[in-house]
Amino acid sequence: MTRAIPILNDSGEIELVVITSTETQTYKMVKAIEEDTELRTVREDDETPEMITNSGKIKRILTFCRKVAPTDSTILIQGESGTGKGVLAHFIQQISKRKSKPFLTINCAAIPEDLLESELFGYSKGAFTGANKTGKPGLIEVADGGTVFLDEVGEIPLALQAKILQVIQDKQFIPIGSSEMKKVDVRIIAATNQNLIEMINNKL
Repeated sequence: MTRAIPILNDSGEIELVVITSTETQTYKMVKAIEEDTELRTVREDDETPEMITNSGKIKRILTFCRKVAPTDSTILIQGESGTGKGVLAHFIQQISKRKSKPFLTINCAAIPEDLLESELFGYSKGAFTGANKTGKPGLIEVADGGTVFLDEVGEIPLALQAKILQVIQDKQFIPIGSSEMKKVDVRIIAATNQNLIEMINNKL
C-alpha cells in the first residue's frame, strides 16, 4: 500500500509530499482507505457531485457552500475571471433542494443593455416592434422553482437593478409591455469579477 502525505507551508499550499510504501493484505488496505481522513473529496452523499482540491482555502469555501446551499439565500460569488465562479454556482445548485429544477445561466456582459431586460423578464405580445406576436417568457419565469445564475452581474445597468431587486425581495415582476404582476419562486446566484463596493462608492 502506498500512502502520500502532503506537507503544507504557512500559506496552506503544498510544500512537499512524503510517500511511504508497505506490503499489506487486501482487507487491511481497504480498511485504511475507508478510515483515511486525508481524502480530498468533498461529498455529502452518493448523489452529490464530486469536487477534489488540495487547497485549504477552497476546502473552506466548499464547506461554506454546503451550509448555504440548502437555503434559499441569494448568493454573490466574487473572483477574478477564470477562477471557476460558474463551476461553484453549479456546485451549489447541485447540492441544493432545487437540484432537479432548472438552472439557467445568463452572461450579463454578453447581452446588449436594451435586450437584457426582455431576456430576464420577457414581454407581452405587441410590447415593441419586432416582438414575438404571442409574447415571450423571460429566463426568470422559465426557471420558476429553480435557480438563475447571473454571471458578470456588475454589468447590469442601474435601471434594471431595481427590477431584479424586486424579484429577490418579493419574488415578483412585471414583463415588458404588461400590467400583470407575475409571481415566481427562483433563487438568484450572481457572480462578478468587479469590486462592487468600489463601484457603488463611485456611483457606477
